Amino acid sequence: MNKWKLVLAGLTVSAFVLSGCGTGNNDDNAKEPKLENTDVSTEITGNTSDTNENSSEANKDSTVNTDSTDNADPSTDEPTKVDGATETSTTEDKGETVRIPEQPLKFKVNGKEKEETAFLKKSDNQPFSLYVLPEFELTAEEPNKDVLYLTEQDEVYMRIEHFPTNVNWDEIEANVKTQLNAISETVTSIDASQYSLDHAVVYEAVNGDDIVTSVLFQDEKNQSRITIFTNKDHDYRDAFIQMGKSIMKN
Repeated sequence: MNKWKLVLAGLTVSAFVLSGCGTGNNDDNAKEPKLENTDVSTEITGNTSDTNENSSEANKDSTVNTDSTDNADPSTDEPTKVDGATETSTTEDKGETVRIPEQPLKFKVNGKEKEETAFLKKSDNQPFSLYVLPEFELTAEEPNKDVLYLTEQDEVYMRIEHFPTNVNWDEIEANVKTQLNAISETVTSIDASQYSLDHAVVYEAVNGDDIVTSVLFQDEKNQSRITIFTNKDHDYRDAFIQMGKSIMKN
């Protein structure tokens, strides 16, 4: 028994000795990694600081770019308006005109000034439209000739002849003078400005109470001839001329 006690005691002491040696080595080994970890941690911390600095600089650059974008000229980013302007310019280039259905018209009857609403009428016989006062009617007389007459007195009227763009005005003017000479030997040239007309020629013949007036409208949009038949008691010349002035080719 004493022998086994001594053996066990020896083993126990050996175990303590070995245990102590192992612990010492472990403590030493444990201390060394801590120092290495500290160095690694320092390096990581340093890298993190650099990363944060780089991130801050990137954010500054981003802020500058954002401000530049916000301050950009807005006038350079309006495609809709440009397209709209192009469409509008194209319509004008085509020469298209939209006429309103009615408009006020100033005129004189027997020397008295009046103003009434005239309504847009299109000829079924010739390629034109004009504004017609309520007391008048527009109708076809024969091919290439329309008549606009006073409803209550149809002997007071005007004949309308619309011409193509290649009309020979010298021939038309000579024909006007010939026809008026059949009414009277005296054919008078009337100042067109008397009726506020531009690009127009006016001739007139008088026979007793009857007055026949011919107006040649030589405007690009109104190439026509009107022949007005009135009398001294029903002088609607100015009313007819103002309506004739509104003639426009379709």
